[in-house]
Amino acid sequence: MDKGNEELLRSLLAEREELLREVQHRVKNNLQIILSIVSLQESSFGSEADKELGRDTQARIRSMAYLYDLLSGSRNFLSIDSGEYLQAIAGSLSASYRGALSIRVDAQSDILSVDEAMPFGIIATELLTNAVKHAYSAERRREIYVRYRRTGGERRLEVRDEGIGLPSGFDPAKSDSLGLALARSLAQQIGGRLSLAAAEPETPFPGLRAVLTFTIPPQKSPN
Repeated sequence: MDKGNEELLRSLLAEREELLREVQHRVKNNLQIILSIVSLQESSFGSEADKELGRDTQARIRSMAYLYDLLSGSRNFLSIDSGEYLQAIAGSLSASYRGALSIRVDAQSDILSVDEAMPFGIIATELLTNAVKHAYSAERRREIYVRYRRTGGERRLEVRDEGIGLPSGFDPAKSDSLGLALARSLAQQIGGRLSLAAAEPETPFPGLRAVLTFTIPPQKSPN
């Protein structure tokens, strides 16, 4: 490649990076606007159920906003580190409970593409939010454990608590929970599956272990 073509290629790559950065910045700003609108509307909600729905919606939007924050700092603007993403989501949720919630994250560093990261982040948010709302009584300090590993061609996200566990007779497959239905749908979108089970069966506080598993898509061979 001669010097002129090399300089042209560098110029085109710089323009591409600047365009991606601008698009991601605009998307993030739009998400912040939507977040503000939902937050303002929450004050007008009459029932506690409606307010809870508003808070859940805000958590989902924040998870997407964090993604674009991380993308803007990545090398290629098209992928992020899974560990950093989980830390950001967990940190925001913990901060909102002002010391009453502890989320311990043990996440192996791994690269997620944008197409994988968006549903992955929303699923993680749903599983954490579900544990916060349902696992513990108001009197108990909430502790949640998040573990992420990549083994061979499989990725595994585990969210575990030490709370009351699943209600007697509860069938996750027949649940009418919006958050759980959303998490299952997004898991299918990335070719994965979501399972729920007691973390420690036959104990006073069996807890719940929610596990997302999905495989790494094969790399496309260069043309």
